[in-house]
Amino acid sequence: MADVVFVNVVDGGSIECKGYTGIGLKTNIMGIVVDVSPNGPAMKAGVQEGDILDNKDDFSPDTLPIGTTVTLLYSRNDKQFVRKAKIERICYT
Repeated sequence: MADVVFVNVVDGGSIECKGYTGIGLKTNIMGIVVDVSPNGPAMKAGVQEGDILDNKDDFSPDTLPIGTTVTLLYSRNDKQFVRKAKIERICYT
């Protein structure tokens, strides 16, 4: 992957980096998790597909500084979880 990034930059491309928690959500009020990035912050915090993220409106990973720790409140099978996740950097070309 580093070779691809190098070529894109040399050819006039750009690299965009931003923070992320590794969570994909359905766009409904309940905040059902539909995707968790492998080895991402959410997975490290124990979030799984099908969990309900109860505080999805409390933070926006795209606007938080990298390294910020957020609290994830989620539920699974009627059990509540409170876990910390650190905003990590992800880069796109």
